[in-house]
Amino acid sequence: MNKEELFIKIKDGFENKLHFLEDKPEENLDSTVKALWFAAAGLPRSTVEAIKLPLPELTEQQTKTLYQLVDQRINNTPLSYITGRQNFMGIELLSDHRALIPRKETEILGRKALELTNKITERRQNAIIIDVCCGCGNLGIALAYFNHIPLVYATDLSEEAVELTKDNISFLNLKDRVQVRQGDLFSAYESVEFYEKTDLVVCNPPYIST
Repeated sequence: MNKEELFIKIKDGFENKLHFLEDKPEENLDSTVKALWFAAAGLPRSTVEAIKLPLPELTEQQTKTLYQLVDQRINNTPLSYITGRQNFMGIELLSDHRALIPRKETEILGRKALELTNKITERRQNAIIIDVCCGCGNLGIALAYFNHIPLVYATDLSEEAVELTKDNISFLNLKDRVQVRQGDLFSAYESVEFYEKTDLVVCNPPYIST
């Protein structure tokens, strides 16, 4: 069976077994299968990136791995936790159980924060930004990725989230411009270094029930 036939077979097997969420518009049948395919091939990509690329060839063992990943997804394991990738504002991020998965709707906040960051750095060359409740670090990292002036300081109550943010900082080679510390809200940055010197605070706290 060639890769095109295998792709169609897996898609047909997925049919009616998956429910796609409205708040994850990037996930559909084609993008999900392609993302799982790339993960099985040892070339992890988010759905946003995987859908753009041609399918790589799979070995017999990688094909078996693909079927295992498909089973995980059918059993409701979040796709980004299976692939280890999530795209946010065009940036590929590491994603796993240590933090919630960045949502597409949060890009609205990210784009507005970047707009404000760009205005701030037009007049201030040593701008400071704090990202509170950073999760995997997506907001603060995006601001540092797209604007090379500010220093970004991220923080989260969860030690696991802080470790994932550290991994994303290393993954994107932003160690000299983004720092992360564990703490409750602003507690990690309660010092004269930040009092009246912080230009922007961004926060996208965990989703909570009504």
